[in-house]
Amino acid sequence: MRVTRKLPAVFAGLVLVCCVVVGGASYLAGVGIVRSQAEGRLMAVAEGRKDKLLSVLNGVRSTLLSNAQSKTVRAALADFEKGWVQHGSKAGSILIKSYITDNPHPENERAELAKAGQKPYDRSHSKFHPILRQLAQENGIQDTLLINSEGRVVYSVRKRSDFAADLRSPEWETANVALAFERAMEGGAESAHFFDLQAYRPNSDKPTSFFSAPVSIGNKNIGALIHHVPTDKISLLLAEYADLGKTGNVFLVNENGLIQNDSHRTDDVSELLYSSLSRREVMSVLGNSRNYVRLAGLLGADVEAAVVPFEFLGRNYAVVVTQETAEVEAPLTFLMNLILGLIVICTLAAVAVGALVARGLTGRIKRLSDAMSQMLDGNPTVEVSARAGGDEIDDMATAVADFRTIEIRRQQLEVDQWVADEESDAQAKRVKELVDRFVADVATA
Repeated sequence: MRVTRKLPAVFAGLVLVCCVVVGGASYLAGVGIVRSQAEGRLMAVAEGRKDKLLSVLNGVRSTLLSNAQSKTVRAALADFEKGWVQHGSKAGSILIKSYITDNPHPENERAELAKAGQKPYDRSHSKFHPILRQLAQENGIQDTLLINSEGRVVYSVRKRSDFAADLRSPEWETANVALAFERAMEGGAESAHFFDLQAYRPNSDKPTSFFSAPVSIGNKNIGALIHHVPTDKISLLLAEYADLGKTGNVFLVNENGLIQNDSHRTDDVSELLYSSLSRREVMSVLGNSRNYVRLAGLLGADVEAAVVPFEFLGRNYAVVVTQETAEVEAPLTFLMNLILGLIVICTLAAVAVGALVARGLTGRIKRLSDAMSQMLDGNPTVEVSARAGGDEIDDMATAVADFRTIEIRRQQLEVDQWVADEESDAQAKRVKELVDRFVADVATA
């Protein structure tokens, strides 16, 4: 390979190696920084959402216990049950007809009916229903149920199909609302119980969760108070996506791996009761310490996830904050493109500088080579430029110039010797001619 190609290649190779090493180190450092910042950011969001969620849940729990222990709820349950008993064995069908079938209000407005004309239950209903309805509205409770000790729903605010239901019948005994009732009846006076989302037929099969607490007089539980927890409230609480970019999401997961909130990022899809997060990376965190993991293929994309566990009323949950890996690592893509661009620019610059240096060196070398060729061809008068104190090529040029000087002197000596030889031969010839003439003159005398 000629020097004009070798030098640019060497320059480019050295620069390329240096750029790759420095760029690779910079990229790896960038990866560490970006991932560390992402982990800190997602963990902070998860911790914040967990604290807010616990605040809301504890608020609902406090409201439930306060209501269950109030004189109003105790009196209401006792009066409703008394009115129920007076209607006899047909109490359920009579009250369903009065408050549901013949209710003049639309299904979602049945709570507006305070009097249905069915005494004596109607007297209790007209007295306590406005109070209980207002309590539910003020505290954001979707529905309130009062159940007697036998498991009969003797009152509900919204008058759906669970009103007058027998929660101990085979039809209801496996439903979460029935389990919530049984747990309340087994618990102490100040105990509260929570049951996760389950499709609930009276609520149009929408996922519904329940808070329950016993209604007691002294140490005796006379029934139970159950609140339907609105999923919209929890979903709205978790739907704060500040610091989560365009793809960030927040989920509440129970110990069965089922999502307990509906993301506002996907208006056309409800994530309630999805099992997408029922994964080892998430489930192993419940009941343990928080973790930061990468989840592949979550809702169609790889995501970075901060998983923060917590416990509420004896049940394990986790707040999972996610953001698509592509968005998290977008700065790394920019950094990689920047590094690659700089490598290309530096390599091209190295090639250009190498070409310029090679052209300058090879030009001087070629001139020196041409001079030496002419000297070899017998032309010692060729011009050889050399700079004192220059580089190695100038040293070579100085040596060639010295050689040229010596050659010129040698040739001059040869010329001088030849001239001297010619003069000596001419003198000898003249002497010989003089001698020959003298001999001839003597012979003729």
